[in-house]
Amino acid sequence: MHLEMDIPVAQYVALCGVTLVIGWLVHWVYKWINPVCNGVLPPGSMGFPIIGETLDFLKASSSLDIPDFYKQRMKRYSPVFKTSLLGQPAVISTDAEVQGRSQKILPLGSVIDLL
Repeated sequence: MHLEMDIPVAQYVALCGVTLVIGWLVHWVYKWINPVCNGVLPPGSMGFPIIGETLDFLKASSSLDIPDFYKQRMKRYSPVFKTSLLGQPAVISTDAEVQGRSQKILPLGSVIDLL
């Protein structure tokens, strides 16, 4: 019993093209979630590409003192963590000592002297 699989060349080329595009998208998402930091960035998650963790950040909080977004990340990572809000990577500090040095939420490019 001999089975022949005749795949036209055009379909084979299209399949290869689709595979390459999917591979590129997976690589892009991976690079977004795991930016190159050379050991300088604090722990954290970048969330989904482009929207980041904006939806979690904008959710209503059940607490009046510290929003749930900050509580969850402080518990999971540390008082200083990286995230992505509104399409921009950032480092957020809830630590008073670090806040005294930085005074704001910093974009990732300016974190080198922070720690």
